Order: sequence, then structure tokens, then C-alpha cells
Amino acid sequence: MKWIGKIDKEPQRVYGNTIKILPSDWMANEDAGATKTVQYVDATAGTTAADVVLMCAASSTQNYVFPSGIAFSSGFSHWCVTGAAEANTTSPSNDVIARYVTS
Repeated sequence: MKWIGKIDKEPQRVYGNTIKILPSDWMANEDAGATKTVQYVDATAGTTAADVVLMCAASSTQNYVFPSGIAFSSGFSHWCVTGAAEANTTSPSNDVIARYVTS
């Protein structure tokens, strides 16, 4: 298993092939938001369509658990924005903490 740390508003490259758990912590943000994940390691926020969009309410933490996992054959990229729309590139006002557990 790998543990991956904080997302700093910019797309991050993470190498692994199956996401098992994703706690998404938006506690520091007054606006709701979305954590987006895409299969490509060279994805561009606002341009590349996300394969997975996970919403989180404002000032809250949401735990997403995938018992069978979500497989990404070529690694994955992720980013956090304030809305689910594909073109949304608006960063949250504060950092979002997301910890991926992959295998």
C-alpha cells in the first residue's frame, strides 16, 4: 500500500494502479468542491475530462472507500476545484487534504 499526502491546489501526479480509499478533507473551505481523478499522468485541469469526480460538502470531510478498487492502468492525476463541471479550474480558497491509499 502507498500513502499519498496533501494536494496543494495544483494537479499532482501519483503513481499506483488501484485506488482503495480516499478521505477528502475540505474542513478549511467554506465552499463545497470536487476531487477529480483521471487515468492519465499528464492530465490538465479544466481540459482533461475526469474519470472520477467525488464531491465534498463545505467545511466537511468525506471518506470514499472502494472495496474492489478503482484501477488505473497507466497511473493517475488528480486535482481539487470548487465545482464538478469539466471546465472548472477554480481552486479552493484553502488547501484540501486528500490521502490516497493505493495498491
